[in-house]
Amino acid sequence: MKKDSVRFEDMVMACIRNNALCNSSDAAGCRNGEKCEKVTVSMDIGMRIYRDTLAFLFEVAANNVFKFKRNLKITSSIGDGYYFVFKEKVAPEQADIERIEAEMRRLVAKAEKIKKTDVELDQAVRMLKSCGMDWSADLAVSIGSPVITMLECCSTRTLSVTFIADSFENIRLFELRKYHDGFLLRFPRRGTGRIGDDWKDSVMLYKTITDDVRDSDVLSIDSIGQLNSIVSENGLGEYIEVSENHQRRRIIEIADQINARGKVKAVFVAGPSSSNKTTFANRLCLELKVLGYQPMQISLDDYYFTKDKVPKNEFGDPDVECLDSIDIGLFKKNLKDLYEGKEVFLPHFEFNYNKIGRRSFSELPVHLGKNDILVIEGIHALNSKLVESIDSDAAFKVYISPLVQVNLDEYDRVRSTDLRILRRLVRDFRKRGASALETLSMWPAVERGERKYIFPFHHDADAMLNSAHSYEIGVLLVYAVPLLRSVRPSDDISCYITAQRLLNLLYKVNPIPPDLVPKTSMLQEFIG
Repeated sequence: MKKDSVRFEDMVMACIRNNALCNSSDAAGCRNGEKCEKVTVSMDIGMRIYRDTLAFLFEVAANNVFKFKRNLKITSSIGDGYYFVFKEKVAPEQADIERIEAEMRRLVAKAEKIKKTDVELDQAVRMLKSCGMDWSADLAVSIGSPVITMLECCSTRTLSVTFIADSFENIRLFELRKYHDGFLLRFPRRGTGRIGDDWKDSVMLYKTITDDVRDSDVLSIDSIGQLNSIVSENGLGEYIEVSENHQRRRIIEIADQINARGKVKAVFVAGPSSSNKTTFANRLCLELKVLGYQPMQISLDDYYFTKDKVPKNEFGDPDVECLDSIDIGLFKKNLKDLYEGKEVFLPHFEFNYNKIGRRSFSELPVHLGKNDILVIEGIHALNSKLVESIDSDAAFKVYISPLVQVNLDEYDRVRSTDLRILRRLVRDFRKRGASALETLSMWPAVERGERKYIFPFHHDADAMLNSAHSYEIGVLLVYAVPLLRSVRPSDDISCYITAQRLLNLLYKVNPIPPDLVPKTSMLQEFIG
């Protein structure tokens, strides 16, 4: 494990040229027209380093201001920012915002250095607890290494769990604002090198996050260290059962919302890749049946054009993520006919046929009866172009995504994007025969499509479901670790770095036997 971690760090060091970091979005002309040899925020690895270093800057500045009398914790990502709250559940005042931001600017102007040292475990735990970093201390103990690598700046000490810059010199682009009961720390948008001025709040996302934070309080799991403790103490059974029941309760609540509206004839379910759309749609159909409905399930995947008719992206490849890759005209006609009580022959699409796919149609027609309700799922299901002709009262929109609520430590999240990569990595290997290299190679295109075609529409959702379980990363790693180890530098350097970064995360998590996952769990979509 330690050897793999060292290889990962060496690789990152090689990529960013001696740990240099630049906040310019243009690597070709940072200074005086000369080619910049530093990593920039336009690069995936550069953006991750920038955000992690910014989070640590915020932590250091807050500790300097409050002298460890208040302790921050990161909760989730909201838009182009991280949402932090005080562990003590005290809402910040505007004066707190101003003091912390001023201290952050001072540390940047001073180009404050970040030291990295190796410390014996017992000493590391004492140092962490003295700084109020209990989650970090738990993680250090659960990792079990006799020597722990620590980060230190001013009086703040924490674990080195991600790769960050060696100073705050170039962390100049950020915005700190009050957000509900905490702080929103905004960072530069990917590929732009600037803070966006069109930030839009998501009431539904915030509600989902706070609901799940309350659930994590009930489950008593906030961090990977705490999860590791439950695994090692053989307390997983009850924890998994409670976690699964919490999720089922959320699905029942959504079904009740649909029923309460009374006029709904179609439920649209959307979310990014590997968010559990299909399984959720199945579960929602079951709950709607309990309420007296006869659900009819439709997948937007069946409306895809063959690859030779799909628009090309900027790289000349078929853009299967864009809205125009599906037959919008046919879908809208089918939907209109069903609403009018007409019979419809629904399409079915075979993705693997002759490398370009093939569309066929059902042998028997379907029609929408009095108690029938459509459940339509797909990545574009919330796009307004699909439902523009439908009475808004008759359509109910659900956005689903795995929003990870378990942290590595106080300021390092387990990113939801990383969980989705692991889910897809495991599912595509087990069910589609795709190698880790194939999945990692196509992931950047998936992310570009999500940012353009999926994420902007989550604000329009009537309900949102968090499909993540805090325990699932321990299950996924059982399958994912050997897959990630198969990726070599000679295959694709970018994919190799991603693989090593994910391994660096998974080596901090205790494995959980997959046979402990209930057969009814939504996680079975990826491991079953």
